[in-house]
Amino acid sequence: MWICQLHGIHLLAEAGKSPVPSIADSSQMLKTFGPKLDPKEIRRIEARGESCEREPSFRRMITAAEAGNAAGFNSSFEELMRNALAPWLPLVPHLDLSFAGVMQARRATRVAIVALALHRSHPLTLIARSWRGDKGAVLELVSIDRLFLHDGSTASVIRTAALKHDQPFMTSLARAQRVEPRLRRRELIRIYLNVLFVLEEVGQAMPRIDELQRLLDPTGTIYEGPYAFERDIQRMRERFSKMFVDADSEPPTLLDFYRESFLGTRSSQHPKPRS
Repeated sequence: MWICQLHGIHLLAEAGKSPVPSIADSSQMLKTFGPKLDPKEIRRIEARGESCEREPSFRRMITAAEAGNAAGFNSSFEELMRNALAPWLPLVPHLDLSFAGVMQARRATRVAIVALALHRSHPLTLIARSWRGDKGAVLELVSIDRLFLHDGSTASVIRTAALKHDQPFMTSLARAQRVEPRLRRRELIRIYLNVLFVLEEVGQAMPRIDELQRLLDPTGTIYEGPYAFERDIQRMRERFSKMFVDADSEPPTLLDFYRESFLGTRSSQHPKPRS
């Protein structure tokens, strides 16, 4: 559920609409952290973060935590987050600023990063495929985050495999639970490149290849030379385009999944998937 909410699927489901989410929706926020960020803007962001500790809401939050006052803590936490994120809240009006909501968004963001960097798939694509009965997608989701063992998108496949005593799948599932995703420097570079590709989609030009290489691999320890770096960027751009084309085709399935799993309804246009 938290992955769907991070991407606004719950809003589409509850509104009864089924538009295709666009990566341009978050373009302005991404531009705030892009490679052409003004140093003055960096200082303003840093100052805003540091000023949070001087906010009355921060002191009230600490006092409530020490007193075990959960309601007071959450109220002060939301106020603090609202002040800290004020410049960007109009871009993400559906963001849940409660402590639980922020922790869920943090975990959902981690899932998105690992899926894009290590599995070369958008998490929404994996969720949709899993709900339609794709065993491979189930294993990928569980290897990304073990919480998917108890998620509605994987439940049918796992339950059916257990009832049918599908030992090969259950063995693979046990192995997937032991995976500890680790992002090496090359994967971190590719995550950053994905951000740049999003910015490119909404009109912000990519830095020159030589500038990027000096920024991301100044000592030449990751790539053997400019040609290798340029080739990797080209491959990443092609994968990026495919990942988002695939994800943009999934909202009807995701809406059905969300409505059935969390709202208790099901669209007549998309029957329940079978494993």
